[in-house]
Amino acid sequence: MMRVHTPEGISGLLAKEEVYRFAYSAQRPPNTDISLTMPGRLQSYDSPQLHPIFQMNMPEGYLLERLRNRLAKLTGADPLQLISAMACETSIGRVRLTPVDRDQPEPSSPPMRLDAILTYRGAEGLFQDLMERYMMRAPLSGVQPKVLVPETVTVDAMAAPAPKAAALTPDLIVKSGLSDFPGLAINEFVCMSIARAACMPGPEFYLSDDRQIFVIRRFDRDEAGAPLGFEDMAVLSGRGADQKYNKPRSNYQAMLAEVVIDRLNANPTLLALAAADADLPMAIPEVEDILAVLTQRPKVKEKPLYASEQKPHTPKTSTNYLEREARNQSLGNAGELFIINYERARLIHEGQEAWAAKIEHTSKVRGDYEGYDVLSYEANGAERFIEVKTTKYGSDTPFFVSRNEVNTSERLAPQYQVYRLFGFRKAPRLYTLAGAIGATCRLSAASFIATPK
Repeated sequence: MMRVHTPEGISGLLAKEEVYRFAYSAQRPPNTDISLTMPGRLQSYDSPQLHPIFQMNMPEGYLLERLRNRLAKLTGADPLQLISAMACETSIGRVRLTPVDRDQPEPSSPPMRLDAILTYRGAEGLFQDLMERYMMRAPLSGVQPKVLVPETVTVDAMAAPAPKAAALTPDLIVKSGLSDFPGLAINEFVCMSIARAACMPGPEFYLSDDRQIFVIRRFDRDEAGAPLGFEDMAVLSGRGADQKYNKPRSNYQAMLAEVVIDRLNANPTLLALAAADADLPMAIPEVEDILAVLTQRPKVKEKPLYASEQKPHTPKTSTNYLEREARNQSLGNAGELFIINYERARLIHEGQEAWAAKIEHTSKVRGDYEGYDVLSYEANGAERFIEVKTTKYGSDTPFFVSRNEVNTSERLAPQYQVYRLFGFRKAPRLYTLAGAIGATCRLSAASFIATPK
């Protein structure tokens, strides 16, 4: 039997009987739920297999093989036996397991200096030594060779006392390809460097001097060192560790949409906030260089959003947020005014101040039935008919078009352009689609006109 810990206190007990059974303690402290999929309740959670939240950090691959070699008595049939044999000083996320008959924690493993790991000569020997010293300290998932190493912390005698959460020893995830995965450390470093260059947030990471060891700080701790909740997509979809590698990525993407919608539907306040966000009045954002907002259109996906053999996912929520945003007149008008400013700047930059002065806000001057919003000009005086589509969301966000706009784009195809403004709330960007809408976009029917037959 295992105690299940969270930073806020003990949540409950996990046992293997006829089934794996987890039960929340009646006296547990607040905020000790262990998973989004297992909210607190009086009834136990029973499962023929170990619950996914506990499987998430089970050792795999190289680490599991090393553990089995050390713990020869383990057959691998019961994962709780493996967890019981390990010290489990720390785990990824905020959930930790300890045997109920272990009142005192195992002696802590001595920490290592980061610079000592990075500058050591003979990386394979070092990694084998780290594995031997620290593999019992904490379970880690993933097939590649890795181990969780406590880091030596240098203390400034003049510094203020650290908060309680920071008393947790900082950890380093140390990975090496050894002879089984040559080049692994370099590959990991390059991938993380690309993510950093793309401004994706992430923990600090390092490559050893001999390029054989990759080190990354934990991603599941806040700045004070307190554990952050972490659940991977397999846990959220109710899948065990043996299932997480055999599902296509699209399954998880569709499931994520369902989870978000279910959470919205279960929380009227959150649902109202999400709906209200689509209706917010919109001011024209200020930019330093309006011509610099132009960017490339998104790359065309090889397959439609839903392949022909797949059943389209139908949202369960009663609110279509894209449609609601499209009806936001304040957002639409702000986007059109932004494009008028953009077109004026473009023509003035080309030395065509006279044509810039003639730009027309067609949807306001003539109405919404012309099939375009702005009448602008080329440098030679030819007319440019612009339909503006604005969203606060990302570049891949679909947009609504009317039958009149489609027909107008076909009739005026050589001079017609859709200007797609995205990220409009904070950092507007723009791409353009020239020609008939049917030739530049995949069109899906959003509504039908029906008459009895």
